[in-house]
Amino acid sequence: MGKLIAEAWSGQLAAWCEAHGGGFSGHYLLEENISHHVKQYGDYIQVLRAASYPGIDILNCYPEIYTYNTTKYPQMAVRKNKSNGMMVEICPFSLVEEFRKDPLNNMTCVMGLLYLGGARVTHSYFNANFSEWRGGAFGKTGGYTNEEETNWFNAYVGRLGAVLDGLANQCDTFLYYGVEDAQAKTKPLYCGGWNSGDHTADQATDALCRTVYEAGRDFYYVDCEDLAEALATLGSDGVPSISGNPVKHIFVPALDVIYGEAVRMLQKLADAGVDVRVVNRMPGYAAETGTALDTVLPTASLEDIRTTVSEDAVFPAPAAGGLVLRGKFEKDGKTIYMLVNKSRSDAVIGYQGKDGEIWNPADGSVSSVVCGTAITVPAMRALFVVY
Repeated sequence: MGKLIAEAWSGQLAAWCEAHGGGFSGHYLLEENISHHVKQYGDYIQVLRAASYPGIDILNCYPEIYTYNTTKYPQMAVRKNKSNGMMVEICPFSLVEEFRKDPLNNMTCVMGLLYLGGARVTHSYFNANFSEWRGGAFGKTGGYTNEEETNWFNAYVGRLGAVLDGLANQCDTFLYYGVEDAQAKTKPLYCGGWNSGDHTADQATDALCRTVYEAGRDFYYVDCEDLAEALATLGSDGVPSISGNPVKHIFVPALDVIYGEAVRMLQKLADAGVDVRVVNRMPGYAAETGTALDTVLPTASLEDIRTTVSEDAVFPAPAAGGLVLRGKFEKDGKTIYMLVNKSRSDAVIGYQGKDGEIWNPADGSVSSVVCGTAITVPAMRALFVVY
């Protein structure tokens, strides 16, 4: 089903657009859940990969309900296609009353989270109240911001893009994307429903994602195909790689069904020294045969994994006063860390990296930072640390 939809929908549209000098993005729905990747698309990642430039649709523009997997799942397609990020259509339509209490900060925070996760182009429904522009010359219109705020917001997002355009996240931690669990449990229908019959993969994967990401460790999702790449790149140095990233950790959520071949490859990677662990319990069945698995991988609790991924030489301790997410990038011989404070209060994080600079997208300023000092990340804002 996924192959048919990828060929007939996103692939066909992309081919037409590219033949006429453009490209196809589109935007998709229900990005956040593996069960919907199956029920709505057959195989969501294949459908995205067939587009010229993957597109996503963001309705949850209130930070407390924003879901990290909105970008982290599509990031698989971006990584596999070696493309420059994804397009986001930003639509503040969920929890509107709460959103309107602080629209500028809410949107600014979510934009930082989106760009951290791979967004590079934005189409926005976050419109200005044009009735306040030029003394009301544009008539009575509704919106979220005035002229000054709108110009500031556009400059802020522009600076995020100026730094990150063309860059892919650099990380050594990978989470297994167990789409086969949802595929094994989905009853084919003529029209996919909105509610999933079994949320095992979604609940387990979301919990693992939040544990790793909020501990300050960026990651990529990987599938069975990626594990084969990791084994193929296992050279004399004993370090496998996926899309050019060294593989240090692979964590598997508590699935019921997994490809037996994936388990066998995970065992080989573990034998080669990769930290491979399954959260809480092994999957019970092999997707290819429906028979019980005979391989047992090491298990760990979410707290065990949190402790492991919290180890960081550059930012050695969690931020105080707020939740700071981070990602690492390389550009022109420089290392760039993006810090995003998801909280509504300032956060202070210790820094043990090389002496460098802080680039502030809020005002375009550049200041120095010294190893051993602390960095204050303003509430609901992003900073770049560069050395």
